[in-house]
Parts: sequence; C-alpha cells; structure tokens
Amino acid sequence: MYTTLLLIVCVIILYFTYDKWCRTYFKRQGIPSPPSIPVFGNFIEWFVVFHDRFAEYFQKYGKIVGVYNFRKPTLLVSDPDVVRKILVKDFDHFVNRDRAVLKNDLLDGGMLSAKDERWRQIRNLLSPSFTSVKLKRMFPLMKECAEVLVDVSTKCDEEGKNIECKELYGPYAMDVIGSCAFGLRVNSQTNQDEPFIQYAKRVFNFSATNPVFLIVMLFPWTAPILNFFKLGTMPKDIEKFFLEVFEKAIADRQASGDTGQLDFLQLMLSAHKEDGDVKRMNDDDDDVADLAQETSWKPKQKTALNRSEIIGNAITFLLAGYETSSTGLGFVSYLLATNQHVQDHLIEEVKEKAPSLNDITFETVTKMEYLNMVIMESMRIYPPGELLDRVCNKEITYNNITIKKGQHILIPIWNLQHDPDLWPDPETFDPERFSKDRRGNNHPCGWLPFGMGPHSCIGVRFALLEIKVAMVCILQKFYFEICPETEIPPKLGNLSFLTPPNGINLRILPQFRYNLRSR
Repeated sequence: MYTTLLLIVCVIILYFTYDKWCRTYFKRQGIPSPPSIPVFGNFIEWFVVFHDRFAEYFQKYGKIVGVYNFRKPTLLVSDPDVVRKILVKDFDHFVNRDRAVLKNDLLDGGMLSAKDERWRQIRNLLSPSFTSVKLKRMFPLMKECAEVLVDVSTKCDEEGKNIECKELYGPYAMDVIGSCAFGLRVNSQTNQDEPFIQYAKRVFNFSATNPVFLIVMLFPWTAPILNFFKLGTMPKDIEKFFLEVFEKAIADRQASGDTGQLDFLQLMLSAHKEDGDVKRMNDDDDDVADLAQETSWKPKQKTALNRSEIIGNAITFLLAGYETSSTGLGFVSYLLATNQHVQDHLIEEVKEKAPSLNDITFETVTKMEYLNMVIMESMRIYPPGELLDRVCNKEITYNNITIKKGQHILIPIWNLQHDPDLWPDPETFDPERFSKDRRGNNHPCGWLPFGMGPHSCIGVRFALLEIKVAMVCILQKFYFEICPETEIPPKLGNLSFLTPPNGINLRILPQFRYNLRSR
C-alpha cells in the first residue's frame, strides 16, 4: 500500500518537474515569454479571443514572443520583416508545417500533410491547376452557380426573409468547388438537405475541449495508441462519406478516360503529363500580387500522384475552399452593409463594367479594380484563417534570437493585419488602402490571408475569382442592409477560423426598391 502511494507521489513529482522544465525553455534561450501555468501552459488564456491575447503579448514583450501550447514551446512572430524572411527569403529553413499529432487517413495524402521533397513534388504538380487559362475555362461553371445564388436571394426577398450569410454562401461555395474542381453536380443551393453541406459543416465544428485532443495534448505519449486505433478528431462517418464520394469520382473518371474535361480532379489524375513550361501563379494578367515572390526555391521534377494523394488533396481543397470562400463572402457582405458609401461606389463599378448578365465575363470581373480593393480590404480586417504555422528545420538567428531546429512557429495573420504601425486606423474599412497609388506603400507581410512564399495557398486565385463572381452577380440586382438581427461588430470564432458562431444576418433589397426608398 505504502509502496504504491510512494510510487504515485514520485510519478506526480517527476511529471510536474518535467512540466516545469519544459516551460522554462524560452527563459533558457533568452526569449521573452509571458507567465504560464502547469500542464496547460498559456493555452487556457487563448479561450477568450486569442488574437486579443496575442496583441497583449506583443505590446508587453515585443514582436517575437515565446508561449507554451500546453508544454510545447511555440514562437509567436509578428515582426513583418522577420515574417517575410521566414516565409520567403529563408524558406529553406522553414519548409514544413507542424506535423499533426493525430493522423487522419482522409487528409494524410494531401499537400498540407506532405513534407520536404514530397511536398515540393506535389506542389509542382498542382500549381499549374490555377493558371488564367484554366480558370477562364472554369468561369462559366462559376457563373452558373452564381446565377442560382441570385435566384436563392430573390426567393428570400420575395418571402420577406433576411439572409444568414453562411447559409447563403456555404452552398454556393460547395456547388462551385464541386462543379469546377471535380465535375460533381452537388446542387446544394437548391437542396437544403444535401449531405455535402451537412458533412462539411461538421468538419469545422472542432472544439478544443474534444476529449481526444485534450488527451493527446496532456499526454503526448498516447498519440501512437490513439493513431493505432484510428481515434482521430474527425468522426468516422464524415471520413467515410467523403472517401466514398471521391473514390467513386476517380473510378468514374478513369473508366471514361480523359474526356477533355478540365477540372482539379482531372488535372491531378494527369498532372504528371503536363508540360513543365506552363504558366504559374504569377501570370502577367493576374490582379493579385505574386505570393511566391523573392524566393530561390525551385520545384523538382514531376512525378505522378498516388491514389491516397489524389483523395487527400481533393478533400483538402474541397473543405478549405468551402470554409474560406463562404466566410470571405459573408464578411464582404457585412462590411458593404455597414459602409453604404463603399457599397454605392462598388455598385457603380458593377453597373459600368457589367450592366447585364451577359456582360459578366472572366475579363470584366478580373479587371474590376474597386471590387478587388473591397475584397482585399475585407480580408485584411477579417482574414478567414488567423494563423500560419511553420517548423524550423535549420537553425537561424534573427534580431539576436536564435531559432533552433524543430522550433514550432506561429505567425498571427490577424495581428499583422491590424498592426497600427502597418495600417493606420486599422479597424476602419478603407478599400483605398489597396488602390494602385497606395498599394506599393503597404508592407508585403501586412496582408497574409493566403500566406506568402512557396507555401502560399495554391487556390488563392480560384477563391478570389469565386468571391468576385458571386459579388458581381448579386450587386447587379441587390443591395445589402443591416437588420435588427445584425451583430455589430459580429462575434468572431476563436482558435483558427473567424467564422462567426452566431452567423451574419443581413437584409437584402432589390436595387429598384432601395433607390425608390432613398429618394
């Protein structure tokens, strides 16, 4: 009895001694760090709103701060010059993202999970999927989905209903990705019970109080056990649904052969056959700054994707595209509704460049300068994702702070994009920040909704085009207004995605009715 108690006491003492030693890592490295608590480190503090907590850290300790995600030492970097070096100039020191502790069979083959040389090969295979030529060929499918979006909006107005942006734009985003990327007719806008939407929503219902997540963070040694029994954070029925969908899509496509259909799935199936001299993301006619600038990184020789990698990348693109685009559209709509002078200016541009449905073309949409400014400023204020993560693979020193091999790094997008040193009066919605005259004055790392450097989002141009098409089609006919249910400002999601938990509720008015009322 006494021996057992003694052993328990010794284990507890050893556990907390080890915990204390882990949480003095930054002190030993001479890196400023806020106080942390046993076992949880600084993690519990982040439940409030973690970008607000990060802002407090940076104000008190400087632009590079050490924190503890449970016992895991994590470096927060909000110095824009250092961020630029990490993401671009010194990319070879920070090639990989952090490895997920819990494996997910569904996503393991995707580019987000790939490491080192295999990541380079997959990136090289998929990058040509989003050139202007290929996006232009996908454009009619996007426009078709946007026309359905207008029909749904019209029905809401006729029934006297307000819109909830996630409910309106989520199905649109799913239809666009399904048709443009995979040749799937999802029809989620006209079928409210479409399983695609229901399962996609559940993927993003992750909670930091998930028991499996807490177990593996508190006791990292349990990860191999949990992985062996496939006890990940994603429910098995979700994995099964998406796996079956894409297995069938791949089988059907392979059975029919290369029919000339140009979508993301076909490009993955035949990517190794692509001409290596295709245009990459920095097309001459691109309306977005090249996010992979200033780097010596060069992709390696192409090799084909295996089945696991095709499915992993397909599901990653579907889920990430759904969340980013639908959330981005919601925030654009909210900011237009609460800044009517901006909305009036944008509607004028739409009427001038695309007065009728037939005028909505790839060229007219991509050349709408003010529309581009509005979307970029919206994503500055409300970036769909809040963090970029990297792992140091070769020791390097910045500002007398040595980042050692294996160090986990978080780059807080929100804090950079709300830094008053980079953006005067950062809470004000001012699309003119991104006008051609002023854009050159902006720090390259002051705007990072899609990252920067070789790890920048591969689908950035697809996502922006999807948002622009939806906005142009809607603003040809409608006007956004706030309603009694509109939260100002909206309550934001925490721990990764900003998607408002209470939604964004707005009133959508036909323009002729708004014009009559405004006289």
